[in-house]
Amino acid sequence: MSPEGAKHPVARAVAYINTLNASNIYEVILALPFSHALLLLRVVARFFDAVAALPGGDGAALRAKALSAAATLETPCQAALIAAYVHHSEFAATSSARPLLLRLRLQMRSLLQAEKDRIGLSLAGFGHLQRTLKRTSREVLAGAPPKPKAAAKKRRK
Repeated sequence: MSPEGAKHPVARAVAYINTLNASNIYEVILALPFSHALLLLRVVARFFDAVAALPGGDGAALRAKALSAAATLETPCQAALIAAYVHHSEFAATSSARPLLLRLRLQMRSLLQAEKDRIGLSLAGFGHLQRTLKRTSREVLAGAPPKPKAAAKKRRK
């Protein structure tokens, strides 16, 4: 059996969704009839359920790390948003689809917020590293010995 056949159907579907790019995702989603768009949203919701259920020690931090390593959220989110936009009138008329749309909204909000926080933390870390490197490189270029830290001065007194 091939590795593709061993994957869960949701994982296979999301793998195919992730093959779409910005130039063809709109064409593919626009061509879907409403019933298939509804199935697509159900698959994406199950994928988000699985991502949200990834094991985590302290919650969001570990889950965000596993999420970044395990999956890409951009394309499934984009596919769900496009499908909901294209078929919004059908979704509005279908009462059984409303809970699915609300669930997707909550899932996407929490998962994307965790990803945004992870990226923000990484950017802050890189900014700190860059400031530290600039400060130490200026000291090395000037030939001045590194200055003792304030904590070391307090210990001497």
